[in-house]
Amino acid sequence: MNTEKKVLWIDDFINNARMSGQKGRVERKGFRITPAATIDEALDLLQDTSHKWAGIIIDIAIPPDETRDGFGPGETENGLTAGYVLLKKIKENENFTHSCDIPIIVFTQVNNDDLWRYCESKNIPFLRKRGNKKIEDAAQEYFQGEK
Repeated sequence: MNTEKKVLWIDDFINNARMSGQKGRVERKGFRITPAATIDEALDLLQDTSHKWAGIIIDIAIPPDETRDGFGPGETENGLTAGYVLLKKIKENENFTHSCDIPIIVFTQVNNDDLWRYCESKNIPFLRKRGNKKIEDAAQEYFQGEK
């Protein structure tokens, strides 16, 4: 297995103990995780053309970022957080090189009909953080095509 497959994991709790365990399980599947705990970090990594992402794991419940246009507290959609806005910008390829072609997994506790409909319309896997499907299995399936 190619251990150089890079995954961008966007989650404001990426460095806590529970997330470290989940991150480690994905790494054991052969992925190298690059964490982004803020919208600012995620945008910088997405705009850096030196990165070739095998996939993106994104939490929707990311706090707003007042330093970036379009991600402030009053600029979220339908009561969702900045992670939803970022997801839509990635899929619509706003200011990112080839980002709309990168496989994405939404990994969140957010339960919102608009989010579900959007993910379904874009064919984006939606996993609940405490759901039955394991994130490492989803990463292997969607980022490498292995089942």
